[in-house]
Amino acid sequence: MRFFAVTLAFVALTFPALAGDLTPDLIRAMLAKDSPTAVVQSLDDGDAENNPWFGVLDQIETGDQDWIDLVPLLAPGTDAGTAEGLVITLSRTLKTNAPAVFKLIADGQFTVEDICVDNDIEVPLTDYIAFLDNIVVTVAAVLDPALLDVRNACLHQIGTARISALVDGH
Repeated sequence: MRFFAVTLAFVALTFPALAGDLTPDLIRAMLAKDSPTAVVQSLDDGDAENNPWFGVLDQIETGDQDWIDLVPLLAPGTDAGTAEGLVITLSRTLKTNAPAVFKLIADGQFTVEDICVDNDIEVPLTDYIAFLDNIVVTVAAVLDPALLDVRNACLHQIGTARISALVDGH
C-alpha cells in the first residue's frame, strides 16, 4: 500500500495536471521544464471526460487573456488532433474575446481562413449559420485600429462562409 501511495505522489508531481486544477501559471511552469510537445502530450492524456487538454481548451474558450496568452506557447507542441482542437477553440473564442484571437492572427500564429468559420466537425446547417451569426456581432464590435485589417478579413470570411453554407447546404 505504501508503494502505491509513493507511486501516486510521484505521478502527481510528474504530471501536475493530475495534482489539481490547472492554472496558466502551472502550465507555464510545465513549459519551463519541458518542451511544448511534451507538455501537450502530457495534458492530452485520458478519456474525453478526464482529459486535461480539453480543460485547457475550455479555459481558452472563456476568453480569459491569461489562458489565451498560452496559445503561442502551446501551439508548437500540438499535432493533428490537438491542433484541430485548438483551432476549433479559437473559432469559438471569437464569441468571448475576438481582439485576443485577432492578435494571434495578426502575429501569424493562425489564419483568418482557419479561425473565422465554425470548425466543428459535422455541424448541422442551422447550427453552423447560428454560430456565424453569433460571432459576426463580436467580430464587428472590434474597433482597435491595429486590428481592423484582421477584423475586416474575418468579417469577409464569415460572410463568404455563410453564403456558401446557404447556397451549397454547408
